[in-house]
Amino acid sequence: MRWTWPPQWKKWKTRIVKIIILILFLNIFFLTISHPVHAQSVATMGGLLEACKQVIAQEEGQKDIDQKAYGLCFGYVQGVKNSYDIQRIAQGKNHRGKICFRRDSTWIDIIRAFVNWAERHTNEHKKNAWLGFVAAMKSSFPCAPGMK
Repeated sequence: MRWTWPPQWKKWKTRIVKIIILILFLNIFFLTISHPVHAQSVATMGGLLEACKQVIAQEEGQKDIDQKAYGLCFGYVQGVKNSYDIQRIAQGKNHRGKICFRRDSTWIDIIRAFVNWAERHTNEHKKNAWLGFVAAMKSSFPCAPGMK
């Protein structure tokens, strides 16, 4: 049996859906603004480095890590890498990227490469996180000569 809106609710259906969406949006909004320090700090390479150190710490067995920083690092790294992959796929053979992730690269490999690079480039910590992450990936996962 398929569920349908009761007849008396038909005119309210759109309003109910809008109210539910508004409640979800407000819930997400208030959850994200309740921790502005993390959100602002990941905008810089130094902030992203500190967040990503939490991922490495957990990988090495540390139990008391900052879960919010851990999530911010993973989310940021996945977002940047996935957007890069989408761009590469969309451009196909014409793509002239300078980053060639190995097929066997894990998220931890990518995060560790960023952390290692960022720790060697302390003068870059106040710069934009995206610029630092891309520079780290170009250094850690360069394309072979002749690859596009």
